[in-house]
Amino acid sequence: MNPIELKNYKVPSFLIPKTEILIDILENKVLVESSLTIERNSKKDNEPLILNGLNLEIESIFIDEIKVTDYNYKDNLLTINSVPDSFILKTTVSIDPFNNKSLEGLYKSGDILCSQNEAEGFRRITFFLDRPDVMSKFTITVQGDKKTYPLLLSNGNLIKSKELSGNRHSNTWEDPFPKPCYLVAVVAGDLDLLSDTYKTGSGRNIELEIYTDKGMTNRAYHAMESLKKSMLWDEETFGLEYDLDLYMIVAVDSFNAGAMENKGLNIFNSQYVLAEPSTATDSDYDGVEGVIGHEYFHNWTGNRVTCRDWFQLTLKEGLTVFRDQEFSGDMTDRTVKRIDDVSILRGHQFPEDNGPNAHPIKPESYIEINNFYTATVYEKGAEVIRMINTLIGKKNFRKGMDLYFKLHDGNAVTTENFVDAMAEASGVDLTQFKLWYKQAGTPVVNIKSAYKDGMFTLTVDQTLPKTSFGGTQEPMFFPLTIGLYTKDGNDLTPVDNKLIISKASESFSFETGKDVIPSLLQNFSAPVIVNYDYTTNELITLLKYDRDNFNRFDSARRLTMISIDQIIKDSVVGKDGTIDSNIIDALKYLLEDNSLDNRYKATLLYIPTLDIITATMNVYDYQLADKALKTYKTLLATELKGTLFRLFEDNVTDVFELTKEAIGQRTIKNRALNILSFLGDDIKEIAQLQFNRANNMTDYMAAYSALQECEDSVRIEANSEFYGKWKDNFLVMNKWFAIQASRNDLEVLNDIKELSSKDIFDKNNPNRIRSLYGIFSGRNLAQFHREDGKGYELIANLIMDIDGFNPHVSARMATTFQTYSYLPPALAEKMKIQLEAILKIDDISSGLYEIVSKTLKTRA
Repeated sequence: MNPIELKNYKVPSFLIPKTEILIDILENKVLVESSLTIERNSKKDNEPLILNGLNLEIESIFIDEIKVTDYNYKDNLLTINSVPDSFILKTTVSIDPFNNKSLEGLYKSGDILCSQNEAEGFRRITFFLDRPDVMSKFTITVQGDKKTYPLLLSNGNLIKSKELSGNRHSNTWEDPFPKPCYLVAVVAGDLDLLSDTYKTGSGRNIELEIYTDKGMTNRAYHAMESLKKSMLWDEETFGLEYDLDLYMIVAVDSFNAGAMENKGLNIFNSQYVLAEPSTATDSDYDGVEGVIGHEYFHNWTGNRVTCRDWFQLTLKEGLTVFRDQEFSGDMTDRTVKRIDDVSILRGHQFPEDNGPNAHPIKPESYIEINNFYTATVYEKGAEVIRMINTLIGKKNFRKGMDLYFKLHDGNAVTTENFVDAMAEASGVDLTQFKLWYKQAGTPVVNIKSAYKDGMFTLTVDQTLPKTSFGGTQEPMFFPLTIGLYTKDGNDLTPVDNKLIISKASESFSFETGKDVIPSLLQNFSAPVIVNYDYTTNELITLLKYDRDNFNRFDSARRLTMISIDQIIKDSVVGKDGTIDSNIIDALKYLLEDNSLDNRYKATLLYIPTLDIITATMNVYDYQLADKALKTYKTLLATELKGTLFRLFEDNVTDVFELTKEAIGQRTIKNRALNILSFLGDDIKEIAQLQFNRANNMTDYMAAYSALQECEDSVRIEANSEFYGKWKDNFLVMNKWFAIQASRNDLEVLNDIKELSSKDIFDKNNPNRIRSLYGIFSGRNLAQFHREDGKGYELIANLIMDIDGFNPHVSARMATTFQTYSYLPPALAEKMKIQLEAILKIDDISSGLYEIVSKTLKTRA
């Protein structure tokens, strides 16, 4: 399979300024009639027209009303030779969305038809130049049976509705703004509607519509409020006003991703729309608000200005993730949000940099573009945008955004266009900074300090480790924000505490008058790994007194990792593990500090995931790491038992509210219960009481999770009760699958096989796959990496089963094998057997082939 390379980019040979499409939904098929106004964009008069098309059955092709018979449709490309410089191409094709299990193009979700065209799904609907730099003004007519499809939706504004014979009807939609075909959306079905309006700053009234399955609109109110908050925030923060008269959201249960920003008609995975206290946790509520905001913000950063090619994906995704993070920080708790975002980066993107699919935020080549919808492109891409904001300042960043839209509105552009706009608006030279777009890997920053004659000096050395991507390894340009504190906690931080790092090695001196403790990388000012030889007492000082609350959390994180590392060392030599009493005392001190927000307190009780621990090992020993983590959890629960019980009891309330204070109470209470659950049956009584009395899903799920740590009879009874209560609720049952897939027990494989055989499990539904198999392979690492290799076999069999109909999900599941090169030889051999079996699939998808072949090469 040959890769597509950025260096080979060429402007399109033809442009399609205008597109008219009729989508005629029949009982067993859909006819798609397209009328494309095409103009030659190449100086080569004899260059043929080549359009993308996948699984299309050709009915007819006309050029300027003359039927075309001399064409070639092969390898998913339609080639027509000898076309004029300007003409209208009309094609009629037949498609079968009813049996389209790929969930790309037009497909069936439940009883409705919907579309997903990013990145290359539109070619499954009709022939087109399926690339983002071909922008067209679309007019789309959808027609179908009035009873089966009373709603017929597409992008833009509704300009015509028409009654047809045979109890059929049609709606015609017009989007006045040019867009690439990946932003086209179509929805047809029978749905309920929640409607509202929003008045823009300029006085325009925007109609807001959220469509859900029947009887579900009562769960869409939070999504509607989140949408209105997003619209107001974008106006106030970036001066960006919505540009159409109508904004629609449709919630569907079968969706490969979280949501899609199709112009004016966003299609969402239902888990990011539907929320009410009895069925959604506080985290779910935050997720709905964040994703609603993300897709709305794409209207400008992704739709009005889009990508020239898919190598530029971070242009829209990194920028929009940064925007949704800022929005969520303003709506919730900014520090806790920052901690959550960095935890995702460290837990998902850092391993990606260290694995077989390492790539810069702007990749140079790909076999399957869907493989680059990654934490690197999204989360690291957002951190790169955040660094620009930090380097040039908030006011200049806004000026840069204004200039970016002024220069590029309505165009398909590159990452260089964005960075150049920021440099021009701010006057800051960002030439070296552009290395973040082309170099892969997480920079490692080693820092040493020295104190002499009243001067405190930091020496900063940066290196960029080698990755599977290869490429250059030049010094990066980034901000390193610091604080300086005495051993007593006095703040001696200089006014200008933002160090600009641009060399392989450099030093910075400060007149402090005494030796100090540096607080490094405050607010995580750059996506790097900082190594500094802190003592336990120094970290405890920062934990207590650092004015940067992110770094107070980071001190708690470092202390936890130091403790677990010591437990591992003790275990190897046969000693019992312990936690330094000074660490326990510091945590008690902070947990009893009433001035700290409860939601923030909960972050200080940091429990790392197993992959975070193994990432510190030269060879990943999951069983040793699991044993050490269990020991740490038990010790922490034992040492803090009294404090945790008080936190739990002090924050119990019978009243449910969605205020910041109430969310904080639930967060700290359930965090305390979570840690106490490491004591097993000691917490059975309070967990069962909360499970039976909970008036909201947050408390219910916290208790249910705690009961999983109790004896089997208690756990099995809780599982049965959960099933009986929620078996008819699709989203809640995803949680039920996930909790059981997370159980760290040798019997979990049998549980998963039994769960997958239940009627409510559907392997065609990505949410079900993720909640059962995805959680097992991504979070239950001790069992996925079990010594008999049965965990690998389970996931490999799933991948081979679904690749033929949903290659997007199969490739994503294959990324769980990315630690192959770091495993002990015996375990690696067992994983290799499964990887090689996957490669032998007949007609293996390009995305799965790319992931698995890259993984195998890391140990060749």
